[in-house]
Amino acid sequence: MTEQTKELVEARVPTIIATANAMIVADETTNQEAANFLNKIRETMKDVEVEILAEPEKTKKQADFAYKTLKAKFYDSLVQAKNVVSLKMSQFVQAENARRAKLQAELQAKAEKENRRSEREAKKSGAALPPVPVVAPLIPQVQANGINYRDNWSADVVDLLALVKAVSSGAAPIQCLLVNEPFLNSTARATKKEGELYPGVKCVNSKVVVGARLQ
Repeated sequence: MTEQTKELVEARVPTIIATANAMIVADETTNQEAANFLNKIRETMKDVEVEILAEPEKTKKQADFAYKTLKAKFYDSLVQAKNVVSLKMSQFVQAENARRAKLQAELQAKAEKENRRSEREAKKSGAALPPVPVVAPLIPQVQANGINYRDNWSADVVDLLALVKAVSSGAAPIQCLLVNEPFLNSTARATKKEGELYPGVKCVNSKVVVGARLQ
C-alpha cells in the first residue's frame, strides 16, 4: 500500500466506523440511506483488499506481517462497521414488518367483516347478483437492502367454460365476465339480420349519417 493510498484509507476508515456506530435506522428513508452506506463500506473493503494484495515483494515473514497489520487495521474494522449497519437494518426490518403484518391482518379482518355484512344484506333483499367483494389493500414488506416488495396477485382464467358455468349457476359473480363487444359487433355486421344474434344478444341496425348533399 502506497503512502498516499494509506493516508487516504486511514482518513476514510475512522469516518466510516464512526458513521456506522452513530447511524439510526428508524424508517424507510434511513433504511435506504443505510443500504447506500453499506455499499460504500463494501467498495472501501474492496479497495483495501486490492491494496493489501498489491503490497511490494518482501520476505515471507515481512509480507505476512504487513498483511496481518493492514488487515487488522483497516479491513477487519470495515467488516465490523458493515456488521453494525447490517444489524441495525435487520432490526428495523423485523420490527417494521411485524407492524405491517399486524396492520395487514387488521385490514383483512375488516374486509372480511364487510363482505359478511354485504352478503347478509344481499340475501335479505333478494338481490339477483352477489355483492362485489371488498379486497383489503396489500401492504408491501420492507427489505434490509432498502428495496420494498409487495405481493402482486392476479387471476389467470384456465377454463373459460367452467367460469361461464359458475357465473350461470351463481357460484361466481357476473363481474367475472366481460362482454366482447368488438367480436359481437363484427358478427352483427357480417350477419346483417335484426333479431337474436346469440341468447341474450340482439342484433340491431341503427342508421348513421355518413354524408349529406348541400342544397
